[in-house]
Amino acid sequence: MTALRTTPSPIRVDTPRGDERPHAAFRCTCHASLESLAPRRRAWNTFVSSAGSPIYHSYEWCAVWWHHYGGDREARIFIAEEDNRLVGILPMCIDRLRLGPVTLRLARLIGSDSTHVVCDPPLDVDHARAMLEAVMRRLIAEDECDAVLFGPLADDSPRSGAVREFCRRPRKDVRLLRDRVLGPYASIPLPESIEEYERSLSKKQRYRLRHGWSRLRSENGAVARTVCEPDRALAAFDRFARLHAEQWQGRGRLGHFADWPGALEFNRSLVAAMAREGRVRFCRIVAGDTLLSDEYCFLFGRRAHWRLSARRIDPRWDEHGLGRLGLAQMLQTMISEGVGGVEAGPGRYPYKRRLGAVEHDLRSMLLVRDETSSRRRAVVATRLADLLDRVYYRLWYLRLARRFPPARRPLINAWIRSRL
Repeated sequence: MTALRTTPSPIRVDTPRGDERPHAAFRCTCHASLESLAPRRRAWNTFVSSAGSPIYHSYEWCAVWWHHYGGDREARIFIAEEDNRLVGILPMCIDRLRLGPVTLRLARLIGSDSTHVVCDPPLDVDHARAMLEAVMRRLIAEDECDAVLFGPLADDSPRSGAVREFCRRPRKDVRLLRDRVLGPYASIPLPESIEEYERSLSKKQRYRLRHGWSRLRSENGAVARTVCEPDRALAAFDRFARLHAEQWQGRGRLGHFADWPGALEFNRSLVAAMAREGRVRFCRIVAGDTLLSDEYCFLFGRRAHWRLSARRIDPRWDEHGLGRLGLAQMLQTMISEGVGGVEAGPGRYPYKRRLGAVEHDLRSMLLVRDETSSRRRAVVATRLADLLDRVYYRLWYLRLARRFPPARRPLINAWIRSRL
């Protein structure tokens, strides 16, 4: 694991006055370590939450991710202020992406690879253009990056919309090489009451939930419980991870913590860090001492982030629809805590839609230095990345490897870091 890098002082980026910013007190500073910003952690998190951005841009998430996955990357944390008021935070890093004969000096958002996230950078929309101009000038002109990657961006957000608008604007020093949809992600809007949520479901779904829960409770004494106490969080996570692994191993697959290199240690560190802030929730269904289902979530502001689920695989329990009941119980818990919505992760899952999820696009924007050598390397890198995705991930990993369980291995780092 890599220790957090430090630097004696931030690197200032001077920003010229623009049309969107009538005040001259705007400034954007660049910091070469997260550790140097630890004293501003509370202000950082307050701004991210008030801006409506997800937990993936919180200080703790970025710091834990950097500790586990930073490796030999270089941190570039951009902080924008106007009249000493935060108006933007862009936690980024510079990576050396190697694909075959090509090496690309690539800047990307911290936390945007090695685990599932939905990025929505905390930017004041009115100051986004000025901040992004400063960011690009630093990364392209001073750090000599070949390319800058923004993604996976939530396509339904005004903050991500400001990033898209900036990327699509013609510039002299960079050009937009790629603007593509990566796939969907799900979000579940929540009303103020459980009764209102139930009324939003179809008659069939309401019946299945009520009937399934009634049977589970009367026949097995099942109850719903939520673990939220900081001193119980790590033990709860360890129990969740075991059940998650058992579920997927029972299907001849590895499960999230074995699929993604370092995921178990990363998530355990996340739980430890987030529990101190009161953000961890495990929403469970138990029957006696038996854990039947478990939903692993984080709370941030008025939004919940549903990370993973686990349930017991056994003919005795399969007929009850534990996956459906576990999700519904988690949503009811979130409503009771005043949560306004749940970010339910990337991917297309019909069962999430049946329980109220709405799908939105995830988008990737790749800007390339307008220089012949950088453009050529970027074009070759994107083609090699696409080939790797088709042959390794979509053909081998998703199709063929399922037929040969002993041949399954964790995802390779080259694919994880080359999703452009």
